[in-house]
Amino acid sequence: MVPDNFLINDITVGLNSLTHSWIGDLIATLTHADTNTTVDLFNRVGVISSGFGASSNLKGSYNFNDTFTGDLWTVESSVENSSIIPGGGYFPTGPDSSAKVPMLTTISGLSSSGTWRLKISDVSGNDTGTLGSWSLNLQGSSPVSVPGPLPLLGAGAAFGWSRRLRKRSRAAL
Repeated sequence: MVPDNFLINDITVGLNSLTHSWIGDLIATLTHADTNTTVDLFNRVGVISSGFGASSNLKGSYNFNDTFTGDLWTVESSVENSSIIPGGGYFPTGPDSSAKVPMLTTISGLSSSGTWRLKISDVSGNDTGTLGSWSLNLQGSSPVSVPGPLPLLGAGAAFGWSRRLRKRSRAAL
C-alpha cells in the first residue's frame, strides 16, 4: 500500500534476487489495483505469436524503467541456451516482440497512492523460480490546486515538488 499521493512522472520496478529457468515461460506485470491499470515488465521473452520461448535463465536483480537501454530479448539471444541473462537495467517489453512498451504511456499522471501488485506468472510447467524481493520507485510531483491569482510570495507553491517512494515486498514464484 502506497500512502503518498502525487502524480507519477517516473517509475522503476526492481526484481531483486530473481531466479528462474526458461525466461520464455514468464510474464511479469505491475498493476495499480485501485484503477486496475496494468503494465508489462516483460512477456514471454523470445515467443513470437506462439511456440516455445527463450530457454535462458534468470539469476540476479533486474530493474525496469522506460529510460533504461537494456533489451532482454537482445541479451537473451546473445547468450547460449540455458545460460544466465545478466542482471541490470532493462526497458519494459510486451508480448511478441522486443519493442519497448513504455510504462509511462499508461501510468503517467496516475496517482501514486493505493495498492500496487507485482505478478510473475510461469505459463508452462517443469520450471522453478524464486523472487527475493521487489521494489517500486515512484517519482512525481504533488498536485496543487490554485484557487485564483497568487500573491507574489505564494507563487512558489504552484510549482509542486518532487517525491520519491520506494516499496519493498517479498514474494515466491
